[in-house]
Amino acid sequence: MRCSVIADPASGTPMVVPLGRHHVSGRS
Repeated sequence: MRCSVIADPASGTPMVVPLGRHHVSGRS
């Protein structure tokens, strides 16, 4: 399973989310 590390603007902390289960926010 491929995971993507994105920075959460709400918390300001990087969080790892599994692709396909969660939408990748902050992706332009």
